[in-house]
Amino acid sequence: MVEQTIVKALYADVLYEKAEKGLIVTTSSFSPGSRKLCSARAYPVAEANRETLRSWIMVMRKPDTGIWSL
Repeated sequence: MVEQTIVKALYADVLYEKAEKGLIVTTSSFSPGSRKLCSARAYPVAEANRETLRSWIMVMRKPDTGIWSL
C-alpha cells in the first residue's frame, strides 16, 4: 500500500518543481488514509494502480510486436 508519507513526499516535490500534478504508479494501491489526504487537502497527486497500469498496457499492446514476437 502507498502510505501517506509517500503521498506527502511527492506533493512536496510537485510544489518544489512547480509541476501541475504528480503521479504514483504502483502494482498495489493507495491506503484509505492516502486517498483521504489527497481529497481533503486537494493534493494534485494521482494514483495509477495495478488495474490502471494493466489497462494502459493492453491499450499499448500490438499483436506480433515486441519481445513476444521473437
